[in-house]
Amino acid sequence: MGQLERALVLDIGNTRIKYGGFEHGELTLNASLESDEVDALIEITRAFHPSHILISGSGEIPDELNSLKEHGEVVFADANIQLPIGSIYDKQSKPGIDRLANACALNEKFSGQHALAIDMGTCVTYDLLIDGVFQGGIIAPGLQMRARAMHEFTAALPLVDIPQKAIFSANSTLGCLQSGVLNGWTKEIEGCIETFKNNFSDLQIVLTGGDAIYFAPPLKSYIFADPFLTLRGLYQILLFNAR
Repeated sequence: MGQLERALVLDIGNTRIKYGGFEHGELTLNASLESDEVDALIEITRAFHPSHILISGSGEIPDELNSLKEHGEVVFADANIQLPIGSIYDKQSKPGIDRLANACALNEKFSGQHALAIDMGTCVTYDLLIDGVFQGGIIAPGLQMRARAMHEFTAALPLVDIPQKAIFSANSTLGCLQSGVLNGWTKEIEGCIETFKNNFSDLQIVLTGGDAIYFAPPLKSYIFADPFLTLRGLYQILLFNAR
């Protein structure tokens, strides 16, 4: 089918609800709310007048969102939903809908090409798309998880804030921890990118997620940044499943 006139996609997380409004396939509305601001989300939906709504998420979906059926056709997305791409992912593992959405967004943006989404959030996920088929990838700890792990699994190391930049070799415990978290994370991502590029020719790469702002190296010609990649992918899933 063609593009939907007005569609709303909701990404329900454990602490935040991200939403995106699409008009004829273009993202025209995006923001986030606290997970308990369901009444506000319902008002936003009513004001946007969507014909179709997709609800997905890693967090618990509030029962109140069932009322959105009054405002448009509602599709609930999970790992079993039909996708506009193929997948060789282990069916018993059930990948997160955000990973599937990232792969669908890659397929729409780079049709017929090899592509990789790197989503820098609570975890860093690498989602690989080859010839329109989701291959899986990598899941690794994110910045805050690394910082908390060193604090919670030791007796004396403090919990550190994540700086925008950290010197590589520090001369204080706080500086050493910050370097280990930020520089170790950055070098790991750079190494993964290099390995993926060596294994898959002409690989297009998109960075997304809230912690992408900490990834300091200059972007090369084959690397793009799109903070709304997951929302765009959720729209592609909605478009594929809409009646």
